[in-house]
Amino acid sequence: MHNENLIASVTTGRTVTTTVDEVVELFVLPDEDPESPREWDNMGTFYTCERRRYSPDKHGLSPEGVAAAARDAVLHGGVMRPVYKYEHSGVVYSTKPFSCRFDSGLVGYIFATIENILEVFEPEGLEDNDQPMTPEGIESYLEGLKAKALTALDNEVEVYSQYASGDVWGYDVRVSGVSVESCWGIFGQDEAQTRGQEEFDRVVAAAKANTLDTEED
Repeated sequence: MHNENLIASVTTGRTVTTTVDEVVELFVLPDEDPESPREWDNMGTFYTCERRRYSPDKHGLSPEGVAAAARDAVLHGGVMRPVYKYEHSGVVYSTKPFSCRFDSGLVGYIFATIENILEVFEPEGLEDNDQPMTPEGIESYLEGLKAKALTALDNEVEVYSQYASGDVWGYDVRVSGVSVESCWGIFGQDEAQTRGQEEFDRVVAAAKANTLDTEED
């Protein structure tokens, strides 16, 4: 590689035209075929009833049945959040209601049973305690556990909202048109830009040091 001809360019979804032989480019682009986060190992069960969209987690329940499933989880020690959707030239899901009443509303619930919660948040420190916990201690411990679980459910809905709205990205670092580093399935454009920039800087440094292999397989 001729280092005197090296140009470092940062782009987002566009081609850089140059007369110089060697150019390092960073492309941050939408992921056209992202994996649904509901395929992951989630703690919560995410049911919605919508006219034009499938439920994040499949089910055959009526809206009343979905509400009953969420309520049953809570009655047996679990937690749940209502899920609202805002749709207007795009779609956003949230566990909190939106201010616009015309383009938003309650569409379902996300919930976790106590068994699901204990699988994710394994009890810590209980086996090291020689003295039995008081009823107040047990109640306090369970409340803390449920608070963590509710935060986890909020995060699951937020990530699914990114997926549903197309906010899943990838980066591709190229040297003279040859892809040398890429990664896809990154949730959030800012995150993709940050991670892509880090890899871009690494490639530029390697190129300047003449230690970068850009030969295609």
